[in-house]
Amino acid sequence: MSSYFNLEKSFAFYGSFHSNSVNKWIHIICVPIIFTTSMELLLRILPQPMVVSIFAFYVLSFVRMHFLAGILYLPIMLTYAYLGLVVIPNGHSHLSLILWTLSWIAQFIGHGIFEKRAPALLTNLPQSIHAAVFFVWLELLFEFGFHPALKKRLDSAIVHEKKKFMHRHLNVYIRKR
Repeated sequence: MSSYFNLEKSFAFYGSFHSNSVNKWIHIICVPIIFTTSMELLLRILPQPMVVSIFAFYVLSFVRMHFLAGILYLPIMLTYAYLGLVVIPNGHSHLSLILWTLSWIAQFIGHGIFEKRAPALLTNLPQSIHAAVFFVWLELLFEFGFHPALKKRLDSAIVHEKKKFMHRHLNVYIRKR
């Protein structure tokens, strides 16, 4: 659970599965849709206070991971919550599952065709579901020049994580031969 709140570990884990720019943009578009529609879908099976608590966990963890980036994300996250908890359930629920499904399909296509690597959620589902939401925000911030030193540090952590992945898989391949 500690990696949920460690920006470098979380970003390096998730980022190591997302180095292709097309795949990143697919995620930048689809992750917010999935997050928003997931709140509406969760309302179908959980009481609203529990869904709001899950939302609060995300917001608080992002603020804890990087205060300024988390605070800058807050109005956008509140928009996701408003859409997912108020707008969609009041007359647009039929769209929720469709958008959710299409967004997941797009991300799997992004991984299969562009990234050529299995999605992070196949390695660590809970970490991926959490990391994705902040990862796409940070990627957008970095596109606009936010905190270049942080971007450099996180990019370096991604490279290190990818090297560990390649080393593990090379060792498995060698052992099998």
